[in-house]
Amino acid sequence: MISSYMGVVKQAAIRLALITAVVGLAACGGGDKKNKPTPTLVPTQAPDTTPADFSFTLPQATFGVGEEATSDSITITGLDTLTDISISAGGEYAIDGGSFTSAAGQIANNQTLVVRAMAGANFDDAVAVTVNIGTESQTFTVVTEPADTTPTDFSFTLPQLNYERGELATTTSITITGLNTLADISVSAGGEYSVDGGSFTSAAGQIANDQTLAVRVTAGANFDETLNVTVNIGTASQTFSVVTEAQDTTPEVFSFTDAVDAVFASTVESNSISITAINDAAPISITGGEYSIAGGAFVSVAGTVSSEQEVIVRGIAPTLASATQNVVLTVGGVSDTFSIASPVDNTPPVAEIYFPTQVGLTDQAELQVRGVATDDMSSITAITVNGIDAASSDDFANWQVTVPLALGDTEIAVIATDAVGNSSEVEVLATITRRDDLTGAFPLNDYDVVNLYALKFIDNYQTLVAAERYRKIYKMNPQTGELSVFSNGEDPLNDNDTLNNRVFRLAYFDNLPEPRLFCLGKDIHEIDLETGERTLFAETAFNDPEESIDSIRRSDEYKGIASDSSYMLAHNGGGILFKVNLASAQRNVVSDPANVDQGHTFGSGYSSISIAPAGGVVYATTGGISDSTLSVDLETGFRTFISGEDVPEGNSVISTPYDTEISGDETRMYITGAIDHSTLKEIRVMNLQAGEDYGRTTAIRSELPPGQIPHYDMELWEARGLVYVNDFKSVAVVDLVTGDAVILFKYAF
Repeated sequence: MISSYMGVVKQAAIRLALITAVVGLAACGGGDKKNKPTPTLVPTQAPDTTPADFSFTLPQATFGVGEEATSDSITITGLDTLTDISISAGGEYAIDGGSFTSAAGQIANNQTLVVRAMAGANFDDAVAVTVNIGTESQTFTVVTEPADTTPTDFSFTLPQLNYERGELATTTSITITGLNTLADISVSAGGEYSVDGGSFTSAAGQIANDQTLAVRVTAGANFDETLNVTVNIGTASQTFSVVTEAQDTTPEVFSFTDAVDAVFASTVESNSISITAINDAAPISITGGEYSIAGGAFVSVAGTVSSEQEVIVRGIAPTLASATQNVVLTVGGVSDTFSIASPVDNTPPVAEIYFPTQVGLTDQAELQVRGVATDDMSSITAITVNGIDAASSDDFANWQVTVPLALGDTEIAVIATDAVGNSSEVEVLATITRRDDLTGAFPLNDYDVVNLYALKFIDNYQTLVAAERYRKIYKMNPQTGELSVFSNGEDPLNDNDTLNNRVFRLAYFDNLPEPRLFCLGKDIHEIDLETGERTLFAETAFNDPEESIDSIRRSDEYKGIASDSSYMLAHNGGGILFKVNLASAQRNVVSDPANVDQGHTFGSGYSSISIAPAGGVVYATTGGISDSTLSVDLETGFRTFISGEDVPEGNSVISTPYDTEISGDETRMYITGAIDHSTLKEIRVMNLQAGEDYGRTTAIRSELPPGQIPHYDMELWEARGLVYVNDFKSVAVVDLVTGDAVILFKYAF
């Protein structure tokens, strides 16, 4: 170095001057007066405190603000004595690895020296430190690095690719490096940042080196929207993107549990299903039923459904068996079917013939067959009788067909078919016998029957009770005409009024806890329903001789709520009507034709009487010259004319009415008799209307078979639309719907 070189030159000059001075003194002869030799002066060598050139090397060009800068170790040479050492303010030195000091000291030749100083407090500062050793000085400078606000490259990572609309998206935390001072930080609109886990903010701020940083932003409001957020740190910036998910209205597959054996025509609801895996309202629609969202009202119109909402569907079960109603729900293109299945029908319909009966006799070449059919599960689609299709107006609940009859026996076979294809086996339900001559016995020849007078149909047992004039009372099967003796007279072998008590009528009461059967003739007897034993119940004779009645020719029964309100109404063939109380057997006259104050008069007496089901009035027909129909008030005995021979549209075509029956709803009265006393017989129907005028006979008539002379009884099986009539030797069945009739039972005289 220049300073070191100048020091060496200066020292050599000094030494030369000293030598010159010594030589001069010796030449002048100065010294000892005795001429002693003058000694040679040897100059003393001055100490060398000028070290060899030295310099300091720092390990780096610049240092951080306030950073300690320590030089490399150097060895000091060129000294021959201890030499002073000092350092300028701000510096320190250490000799031979000793402690650093800033105080002045000494250093010997070949000792090592290290110096240090603190970098400046500001970026780009230069701190100069001078080290003085003996006559030499050396300066080193500690330069402070410039400010660095450019971080090391950084980027942000989001934990997922796509976000829901409006969802908060937060990056994973990163560490910012490469700064040597606080750097400005800011985020673009919509974004927020958090430093070292602190609160998120959108305001500009600062961040230091090695601090952590997380950024967040709210995803866009639209599907498939990309939102870019830029973070600025010092002179660097980085952008990250938040992408909203694509619209998805296609849900996860859903499934309904099908309903089986559903009640016909019932409303059936499905299980609840949840709509999942959609991010927007999905379209929903239904066919074949209705749907309900989240417990709301059931609707059938299209709509929308949101994620996680519960949906129930419902539909109407089929009205037919073995059928399925499909309710199809579609949500966002995904569909499932809720099937509502009615019970499987493997059973064919059941058909029953109402007319004719199981056996019957006729001389007709064809017969109208009428019946009913039932099917618990399916609708009935066809009834065939002997291969002929039956007609119906109510889906074969009732049906009718005309069947040809050959001479001899014709089996009536019925097949019923339902809507699912079940067909009954061929079933013979009746056998009808056709004869040109009806005089012979039917169906058997060996019945010992004499003069059938009384007939009673017992509905709850579905049996007929028939009585001979003198002796036997039979049970008769109303389908086959088969007879079995039920009760005998006291002396079956002798035709005697006293012993056998003629039976003209029968009365049956099924309204009591124990049903009771009576036979009426000369007196009234009760018949034990188990044994057939007869017990005298009431005599026909009254205490008043003027009211003596020799026998009961016509009767009807009124069934009250108990025995004391139930009674038999009877007459003797003349005009006297009297009641017989069922509890007490007490008899009292209701109406007497001799009493002119009791209204309309009549001819030769009553030919039939029928009590209205509701009670209070009895309808009566009269025979003889002035045939007519009357109503008689059962409280006052007053007689009111309804219809007769001299009334237009009256019942004059029946010149001899024999018996009547009234329908349960009290709107119709059935009348049987002969036309103009001939052998042509019929059953007519009279409308009974409210008010004083109870109606007129209609044009409805049912012809009886030739030879069948209705005489005593007509028994109505209203549930089937049938009437049983008898004469002395036979019982016939008349279909009130078609007008056809067959003989059920007949014996030969």
